[in-house]
Amino acid sequence: MEASLHRPETTVGRDPLTFDRASGRLDGATVLDRAALLALQAGRPRRRLFGHRGYGLGCRIVASLAQKRDIIVRLNDDAAFAIPFCDGYWSRLLNRRYRYKAKIEAFLRSAARDRFFFVDCGANFGYRSVLASSRPFGSQSALAIEASSANARRLTGTSDLNGNRFRCLNTAVCGENGGFARVVGGRHEKFGTIALAQSEPNCVGTVSLDGLAEAGLIDSTVPVVVKLDVEGLEIEALNGGRGLLAGTVSSSARGTAPTVPTPSRVISGTRRR
Repeated sequence: MEASLHRPETTVGRDPLTFDRASGRLDGATVLDRAALLALQAGRPRRRLFGHRGYGLGCRIVASLAQKRDIIVRLNDDAAFAIPFCDGYWSRLLNRRYRYKAKIEAFLRSAARDRFFFVDCGANFGYRSVLASSRPFGSQSALAIEASSANARRLTGTSDLNGNRFRCLNTAVCGENGGFARVVGGRHEKFGTIALAQSEPNCVGTVSLDGLAEAGLIDSTVPVVVKLDVEGLEIEALNGGRGLLAGTVSSSARGTAPTVPTPSRVISGTRRR
């Protein structure tokens, strides 16, 4: 599965496939693409009737018939989100009536007039980061953190697609800097993270929220909003952010290039000021 998740791709020599959630307009599509979109949209309401079962299977069937490419979903007039066409998880966004975790979106929208720093822990492809950093949500500064290297490549693509307006970090959020973790699972939306006692092949480095703030990657001079979805390391992540959440941690490197705790990597993006 990881090998299939990479930077957004389009068919060479053709306009990108783009879907606007506000208007329902589909651009750059072939007749087959349009048929696939209609099938995906029709499958979403049916899935709800049957307890949300079977939609992923339906997506795989449609994907076997459609050309492999990405679709760029316009979430609003300042947010673009690229996903694999017919993805079993994110294709729900192609139904305009669907609201992905509406309570979180409502919170971010309600705080749009305030200034805060958004930390997206377990960012997946960067959906929350691209929303929070968009104009309708207050153009907030954001740091997106993703442990899976395959998801992180997708995350980087999302940042690139939106002018690199938020920073991406390929690491696992845990209780301390300099540790190691392993990503497990076969589906990008259900990867888990397991802390390790020592380094092993294909592991990822760990950082703490306090360490990120001290390194200048989190701006603690403004209120900080943390979205925490790290599948197995939530308690450790909260323990590693006690100072940040209490307001007692500040960056000693503010105004200089941040130092990222090894072996983690900043992979794209710039922090707004």
